[in-house]
Amino acid sequence: MPTDRAISRAHRALGHVVGFIRLQVDMMAGPRDLVGLTRLLNGVNYMRWYGGVAHHAAEHVLFERLLEKEPSARDLCQALADQHGSFEAREREIMNDICYACDGDRDAFARLRDEIVEYCYIHIAHIEREEAELLPLARKSLSSHDWQAVQASFEAAAARVPAPDDRILEDPGLVVEVKMLH
Repeated sequence: MPTDRAISRAHRALGHVVGFIRLQVDMMAGPRDLVGLTRLLNGVNYMRWYGGVAHHAAEHVLFERLLEKEPSARDLCQALADQHGSFEAREREIMNDICYACDGDRDAFARLRDEIVEYCYIHIAHIEREEAELLPLARKSLSSHDWQAVQASFEAAAARVPAPDDRILEDPGLVVEVKMLH
């Protein structure tokens, strides 16, 4: 339930996945390391679906509710919302380079390292800002009715997140079709 504590728990979990992604890119042997690239893809895909679809949807409702009560939070909410949008583009770029690296593209593999380091740094800084600035203000300002709306948004969005067994990446923005490798 996306109460303030549940959002903080989700942030911790997302932070762990970001840490896994960062470690995974350092552990990979090189292009065509299909096991390592698949693990990396799974981590980024999790961030994209759970973080990007379910978690961010709830936060956007939180932004809306907070702005109704605290108009001074506009710059903060806008900056965080803009970052949410940038994560999707970064994830698509990373996933494309994973696909190319699976095909042995050494340049794509080299780009992956830089992309992942930057992605992880920005994501952790984003989570820290939400914890330090957004949630304390929301705790002070939002009513139980507001938190219920955040919860409802999370539940509706979470229903659209594919189950782990779906193993899909049917996204026209991806350059190539990704097949999960076992």
